[in-house]
Amino acid sequence: MTQKHTTAPWIFNSPHNGSQGDAIFTADMKTIIAHCNANNLTTEQNKINGRLVAAAPELLAELKKLEQSVMDCIESFPESVKILLESQCEAIKAINKAEGK
Repeated sequence: MTQKHTTAPWIFNSPHNGSQGDAIFTADMKTIIAHCNANNLTTEQNKINGRLVAAAPELLAELKKLEQSVMDCIESFPESVKILLESQCEAIKAINKAEGK
């Protein structure tokens, strides 16, 4: 059996128990999932990383939905997907050119 992550949503916030640094909590704010206070990072970097990690369960769920939608499109509309991917490549080239990359 594969172990699953702590149920979402996760909340990034400062601990209420007086401990140092910020943390990621369960939705009820009773359980700390992870501390976000790496010594070699600035406070702002720790906060940015904490918010990103706290979003992980929702990001994973949405990526799984997207992956299934893409597979459904490829099966149902293979030629349209090919055109879309070609257009995306051209758009990326134009963006890179505009940004001097």
